[in-house]
Amino acid sequence: MLRSFINNERVKAGFTSALALFALIGIWLQSRGNVEGGQDSWNHYLIARFATKHPQLFLDQWGKPLFTLIASPFCQLGFSGLIVFNIFCTVLTGWICFLCARRLGYNNAWLAVAIATFSPVLFGNSISGLTEPLNALALSIAVLLWIYKRKNASLILISFLPFFRSEGFVIIGALILFLLVSKQFKRLPLLLVGSILFCIIGRIYFNNWTWIIGDNPYIRAGEQKASYQEPGRLIHYLRHSCQIWGFAGSALLFAGFTKMIVSIREIKNSSVVKKHYPETLLFEIFFLCGIIVAYFAAHTFIFWKGMLGSEGLYRVMAVIVPCTSLIALKGWNYLSRKTVFLSNKRLLNVLIFILLFIGAYRVNYYVSPLKYSTSPVKEDPGLDNYNKAESWLRQEGLAEGLLIHQLPSLNVRMNKDPLDIKQTYFIWSINKEDDWTPKNAIVFWDGYFSGREGRMPLKWLQENPNYELLKLFKEDNYPKGQMGWHDIYIFRKVR
Repeated sequence: MLRSFINNERVKAGFTSALALFALIGIWLQSRGNVEGGQDSWNHYLIARFATKHPQLFLDQWGKPLFTLIASPFCQLGFSGLIVFNIFCTVLTGWICFLCARRLGYNNAWLAVAIATFSPVLFGNSISGLTEPLNALALSIAVLLWIYKRKNASLILISFLPFFRSEGFVIIGALILFLLVSKQFKRLPLLLVGSILFCIIGRIYFNNWTWIIGDNPYIRAGEQKASYQEPGRLIHYLRHSCQIWGFAGSALLFAGFTKMIVSIREIKNSSVVKKHYPETLLFEIFFLCGIIVAYFAAHTFIFWKGMLGSEGLYRVMAVIVPCTSLIALKGWNYLSRKTVFLSNKRLLNVLIFILLFIGAYRVNYYVSPLKYSTSPVKEDPGLDNYNKAESWLRQEGLAEGLLIHQLPSLNVRMNKDPLDIKQTYFIWSINKEDDWTPKNAIVFWDGYFSGREGRMPLKWLQENPNYELLKLFKEDNYPKGQMGWHDIYIFRKVR
């Protein structure tokens, strides 16, 4: 009886999910306030937190409308509430991948939990305020609905993916091809439901039918190409696949794609005159693999061309983890059947499980849970210098007035409403031609974000007689090649 309990797929999946949950909670508690995702995490939190006070933020396309709507209740509990929310998104994504694998009849379905939750790109971006974990969860639910024959519901959910993250349009494109190949033409209009609904909302609120395109921050970034935006390498994501899926996960994903090719060749080489591709194989090739290839190719192309503000961030690949984990599991079952040097399949499963778990920590450079005094999540670069500057502002009684800067984390720590211009606004709003900044406003200029994203040259402030320098905080121990990035100049508007 004990053996049957231990061998139960649901029990093993439950154990793996619990392990992932406790591991992520442990990393969070051990991290002492440090988060992944940099300033983006803090900005998503601020948008979701203050959306109840400023309802227009629910339609902010940088914040992502559906992420803001779903995450907002958790953000009212503080940043910790958002981290817990993202942790549960990651763990639930793994569990749903298990349900998908079991329904598809895959062997070792419980391993889908490990492959998904311990994918470094998803595991390593859970202690954050980022949108990727929720988007991965939404995609996993859409996949599950399709497998359970709730096809219309699946396509309608997929139609809303662009409002979790803009790359949802790429996923919709992949699904259009899938529906055409599988001759399900009548379902094609369902992929427009989300966009039509948000177009109507935009017409009512903004008096603009096309706001989902015109107000998209990535399209605007492409139109206003930043000086720091440069083309990347064509093989960037392929070259760093081990940083995305880990060594074991990448190998299994490659094996999964190999299995797809083998399956196609077996059908083509069969003696049957009328070739027939099983529904499951079509789903695997054009739904799962189609999404992976389209998404991967889209990000590769825009980074290679230096388009749409792409910086080649690995974390964007967390979105397609539900698809990659199922194909990787397919690859593992294919490899394990071909393995002749080790007949004990259970031992093989345990070995790959251990490799996946260790990889989640090693790829993200997370320290062992036993080293409790060390934060697994690295501090934001220059954090010590920022803390010194913030402490000085408080000591001098300057923290309560208008503070102009380019750091969302500063608004969080100083409890400022980002849409109340009497409290704060971003430095990019300073009009260099007709400066309407009020007298006694404090400008917090840092050497990285203010110059790079805020487009505010330090020289303009230094040479402007309307501003006086109050304090300079020089970073002493800066990383190689980052001299001056985290120096902080604090100015006051004197007239």
